[in-house]
Amino acid sequence: MTELRVDWDQPGAMGQEGWDALLAQCPRANPFQSWSFGAATAVTHRSRNRRAVILAGARPIGLMQVTERRYAGCFTFAQLIRGPLFVGGPETAAALPLVLRLLRRDYRPSRLSVLALTPELDEGPLADAFLKQAGYNRVKTGYSSAWLDLTPNQRLLRRGLRHNFRNQLKRTEEEGALEIAIGGDPERDWLLARHREHRRAGRYTGPKPELLAALPIEEVLALTARPVGAGPDAPPIAGVLFLRHGRTATYEVGWSGEEGRATHAHNLLLWRGLLELKARGARRLDLGGFDDADAGGAAHFKRGLGGEPFTLAGTFV
Repeated sequence: MTELRVDWDQPGAMGQEGWDALLAQCPRANPFQSWSFGAATAVTHRSRNRRAVILAGARPIGLMQVTERRYAGCFTFAQLIRGPLFVGGPETAAALPLVLRLLRRDYRPSRLSVLALTPELDEGPLADAFLKQAGYNRVKTGYSSAWLDLTPNQRLLRRGLRHNFRNQLKRTEEEGALEIAIGGDPERDWLLARHREHRRAGRYTGPKPELLAALPIEEVLALTARPVGAGPDAPPIAGVLFLRHGRTATYEVGWSGEEGRATHAHNLLLWRGLLELKARGARRLDLGGFDDADAGGAAHFKRGLGGEPFTLAGTFV
């Protein structure tokens, strides 16, 4: 049997380019396991990253990025969010228990450390068995969202939209009252300012705007909508922001004013965003979470894009 091991030194040797290449092979890549997101988190949260590559013999089959914070100079609180990730294949089933046992050994109270683990595992008896055997207990229920497959052609993607969403999109396109900017810094900065306002109002608890602003612009896709003829200096009426990581992406931030809601600007923005992500090589899109309790309207709207729902196993210590 091929030897399975976890190498904490290899990420330093391979660097970001090698890490990104391996991440691109993982079908369920997410921002928390991207090199850039980890680097931005280290700056904005005053933490440090531990990165590891999971090997089958000499062949990389997975990766994980752990974020650590030290308190009182001696106690370590660590987080592994939506990892480890694997490229797939028969070794995954054997490698995952190995990684979980290793993490349990490295992070425990007797070593003045604790790990909050949110594995990229769908909820169910298999995940529960893996985590129980490794000695973990659930402390929080799992993240729910949906994966949207971006590999079909444009006609099939559009057919996959839910009826109401597709009808509103068609009406907005036929009216031709909006122009879409697919942008760089101006679009991103405007949308992050709205995101900051939402967080201050207690309506959204996603990543800090400072963290998102620290990401390389090539890993961020922001789109904004304005009325036709309003001019570049007119404020947008709606916007969306996606994060790109490997061959996948995440719908991270959305904002719409009253005029944007009245004109169904979000339908057009999301549709254009899907096509742009597809053109840039993304194969799957995480719709960014379904929070029916706190944001039922947003969750309902996201479901209009279709996709395959999933719920992760939860957070464990």
